[in-house]
Amino acid sequence: MPRFFDGPALRTALQEAYSDEPTARLAVAYWGDGAAETLGLKGDQTCVVCNLLGGGTNPAEVRHMIEKGVQVRHRDGLHAKLGIVGSVSFLGSSNMSANGLGGESAMNDWAEANILYSSHRKEIVSMFDAFWKDGLAVTADDIELAQRRWNLRCEAGQQANRITLHPEPLADALQTRPEDFEHTYFAVYDELTEPEEIETVNLGDAEAKRRHGPACQVYWDWQKGELPAEGYIVDFRTPRSSGQRALELFVRQTSCEDFSIGNNKFHPALATTEFAGAGIGSRQDRQRLRNAMSAYLKVNPLDDERARCGKISELARYLDQP
Repeated sequence: MPRFFDGPALRTALQEAYSDEPTARLAVAYWGDGAAETLGLKGDQTCVVCNLLGGGTNPAEVRHMIEKGVQVRHRDGLHAKLGIVGSVSFLGSSNMSANGLGGESAMNDWAEANILYSSHRKEIVSMFDAFWKDGLAVTADDIELAQRRWNLRCEAGQQANRITLHPEPLADALQTRPEDFEHTYFAVYDELTEPEEIETVNLGDAEAKRRHGPACQVYWDWQKGELPAEGYIVDFRTPRSSGQRALELFVRQTSCEDFSIGNNKFHPALATTEFAGAGIGSRQDRQRLRNAMSAYLKVNPLDDERARCGKISELARYLDQP
């Protein structure tokens, strides 16, 4: 009969099962520091599939497992938490991390729910086998890329600690703590006016929303390197008709990959309201940022492409100019 466990209870059950029979097949998305040691994992009778490149797995832990002889593969998009350990199998919500399994280094009091079977449940075995078949060998380049994404996630987490119910105006934050906006950019461009171009972007928007949800929209055919693959974007858009420049916040994530429809390349971005404890909610803050962008463009006019992306810190010197 299946048993239901929270994170700490699952950890204990898996430790006991692996101690009795040191074999494991685990398809668990995210791995934190010390997870393999906590469970006692080692040797080539242990197989792990993880989501290495999504930014949620500590690459140092993957290196550690490989050094211990564990067979490790990675699969983009993996979000499962299941496995076969010793004589038992499990399925649930717990990642292999301090937060998912409980422990002294846990940063959040997550309420996890897991189900443990006293046998090898065939559906779990089948799902693991499919994930393992789809998985790719871990290369040195994968570890390097994962480290960059892990570092960015850690930086974002540190910034998130600043978030309050009343975000600081972005214009103020740019002046007082510019170091917090290292991964923040601006995009300034003219809104499209040609019907065919508008139809093309609408097709891209619809596909982005299908893939990533209603908060997603696209930039269209920006040259490689112009837009950040990861980071926040303060979006300044000159409207088709006269009026104030539109102002929005987006975040670019590597999990929302660029895609093509025909010969058109689209770059998805997710709408957000604040980051690093700052936002652009007030009318006054929005106007200060618009004025700064106008002052910037007088000194650095757009070229024939009528679009540019740059570091948001470049606007700081133009804030509140007379």
